[in-house]
Amino acid sequence: MTGIRNQGSEDKNQQVMPAKAGIHEKPNGTARGLSWIPAFAGMTLLVFLCISSSAQTGTCYSEKETEAEHGLRLHSDLEVITLTCRYSTTGVPLQKLYRGFVHRNANMIHGWENTIARAYADEGGSRNSSIDSVRTWLANQKGNESASMGPRSFCKQWADFVPYAAKLTPPQLLGYVRQEDPARPTKKPPCG
Repeated sequence: MTGIRNQGSEDKNQQVMPAKAGIHEKPNGTARGLSWIPAFAGMTLLVFLCISSSAQTGTCYSEKETEAEHGLRLHSDLEVITLTCRYSTTGVPLQKLYRGFVHRNANMIHGWENTIARAYADEGGSRNSSIDSVRTWLANQKGNESASMGPRSFCKQWADFVPYAAKLTPPQLLGYVRQEDPARPTKKPPCG
């Protein structure tokens, strides 16, 4: 053991006082300067695993989930347009066209709802609350557009979209919802 002897004493049996511990040495003589590395590495690995697993389970949409949100956006947009405008620019009642659209495409809409419910299942809540949350978010976007434009301008621009959408065949409808629209981003970005 290294130490300091009391000055002026030649007695070899005299107790030796330990030397002051250095920066990298604990008083018991063990190294401490690098002891934090394993703990830091472990914490870093844990954080990385949590981040990478969340990236794989819900921070982005698959192609099918993107399509589903676009489909629900179309459905929500049609609903907002119908409730806001009531008639096309040529005087056609929109409610009947909207109901016909929903009836003809009920299976597709139900499939989109199921896909979105699965996409948000890891966030807790019921199937319906997940769908309602996304639908509310989508409808609020179209509603805010209506509010900012004013009903007259909004209906002038959008009222004829309901008759257009009501005439889409299922393949045309799928083609429409698969189109990307940079002006209307999805709630989650597409993966990859």
